[in-house]
Order: sequence, then structure tokens, then C-alpha cells
Amino acid sequence: MVAGIDKYFQIVKCFRDEDLRADRQPEFTQIDCEMSFVHIEDILNTFEGLARHLFLQTLHIDLGDFPRMSYDDAMRLYGSDKPDLRFDMQFVEMNDFAKGKGFSVFDDAELVVGICAKGIAETYSNKDMKDLTEWLQRPQIGAKGLVYVKYQEDGSIKSTVSKFYTDEELHQWAAKFGAEKGDVIFVLSGEAEKTRKQLNELRLELGKKLGLIKAGDFKPLWVLDFPLLEWDEEAGRFHAMHHPFTSPKKKT
Repeated sequence: MVAGIDKYFQIVKCFRDEDLRADRQPEFTQIDCEMSFVHIEDILNTFEGLARHLFLQTLHIDLGDFPRMSYDDAMRLYGSDKPDLRFDMQFVEMNDFAKGKGFSVFDDAELVVGICAKGIAETYSNKDMKDLTEWLQRPQIGAKGLVYVKYQEDGSIKSTVSKFYTDEELHQWAAKFGAEKGDVIFVLSGEAEKTRKQLNELRLELGKKLGLIKAGDFKPLWVLDFPLLEWDEEAGRFHAMHHPFTSPKKKT
């Protein structure tokens, strides 16, 4: 601003002077853009145009316009502030129709939420379900358990909670999820924020196991309206949100 230059960018090797994280490289290449007197649309359009140009020139892929999603919708539908849109499997919140049936695991939970995996009811064995449950119960994820509902090809229902819910009720679950014969509904419950994160891990794992994430398939999007602060349970106070990338923010 002082020099009268409205904008510039640099491509530079950076060393991240922060605590190590499993999903971060300590050293990376950054495109750093400095812009004067700009609004949110200037930033979005500049970097969207840059990304589209790079993909078209280097990979001959036209990404098209980037979809936009609010932070709240990303967390509600995918349990992540950087959702993978290369496959579907959106979350369905189940509090309204899963609670109040005497199943304390659901009744005592802040959130009951699930996803629908297509076409695996006949191929996923009890061992597969056990392995998936144990994978979720690892300390890295911390889920207490996994409930599933198999909508069999013959129209019957097989579930780990059949003791508490009638077949008619479980068929109603299937309708809420848009499930068809051959599909499986996976359900987690507990504290809302933790449960969403756990279900996101399950969604991504199923995406890999079922071959839903295709090499060379790119689905960029803008996640907007990040909250400025988040609550820190251990410290008993708010602190600044950690963002996976520099993103437009507003106070909420």
C-alpha cells in the first residue's frame, strides 16, 4: 500500500514454525498473494482463476466454477471444514426419529447421525463390520461403537438395534436416508462435535475402501463464513479458530 503497488504474489519454499501435525508437511511450497484494498470477491475470484488456469495449462483439466458452501453446512453435512466432494454420502441427523425408543446409547446422546453406503449389504460380512467398528474405536478416532442397518436385497432389514426398533421403523430410517435395497446405514452417536468428526473419518474410510475416490478426480470448493473463535474445553475459554488454509472469515 505504501509503495503504491496494488498487488503482487510470490512462490516460495516455507518452513512451518508450528507444532507438527499428522496432516501437515513441515516444509511446503506456498503461493503467497498480497493485495491492497480488496473485498472477499476479489480474493475468491483471483485464486479461483489462478487454480483453474494452472489445472488447465498443466493437466488439461477444466475445473469449472468452484461451488461455495458455508462452514455450518460443511460441518452439518460432512463433519469437516474441508469436505471431500468426490463422492456423496452426506450426513443425515437422526435425533427426531431415533430417540425415545429405550435405546440409551441414542437417548442419552447429544447427536445421533448416520451415512448411507450404497450396494454393500450383501458383500460386507459380520467380520467386515467388526473390523470397521474396531477401526473406529482406536484412540485416534475414539468412537464408542458403531450401529448399522442392512437393507437386504430381498427387502428385509438386519440391524444391531433390532431389539429396540421394529422393522417398520427401520424401513422408515431407510426412507429418510434415501436407502435402496442393498444399502447399509452406519450410525454414530454422542457429543455433537466429536461425533461429526468421527463420522467424517468413517465416511472417508468407506470412500477409500469402496473405490469411490477416483485418481485424477478433482472437486475444489470454497468453504466460507468460518467462525472467528471456538470454545476450548480444557482452557475454559474461546480461542482463535485454526484454519486449514487462509480463508474468508466473519464473526459469528
